[in-house]
Amino acid sequence: MEITKSLAGMFSDKKEEKRQISFEVDLVVGKFNLVEEAKRQAQLGLPSFHEKKISSKEKEVVDYLDRNRKEKHNNTEKNSQQKIANSKIFATNTNKSKPKVSTRSLKEKPEK
Repeated sequence: MEITKSLAGMFSDKKEEKRQISFEVDLVVGKFNLVEEAKRQAQLGLPSFHEKKISSKEKEVVDYLDRNRKEKHNNTEKNSQQKIANSKIFATNTNKSKPKVSTRSLKEKPEK
């Protein structure tokens, strides 16, 4: 069953899903002191149950994630373009025709 699914996937018209950019959760939590902030807001009874807007701390985190996601995406795109450029350079260097050596110069010169 799995073999047929993998074979069907190879020949389907579906485009490959883009690789997801991930972040280390502990790094983000530590960078923005989210645990301490959550405790502080809980003591104050915030946010209220009906609150529709995100807090300033949540906005900071969202902005940070968006900014870094874009940077990682741009870096990945640049690396892909560099690999393509390098492969084209390699292809042109390997496909260059070898200099032709005249066989006449290798043969003995005819006497006059």
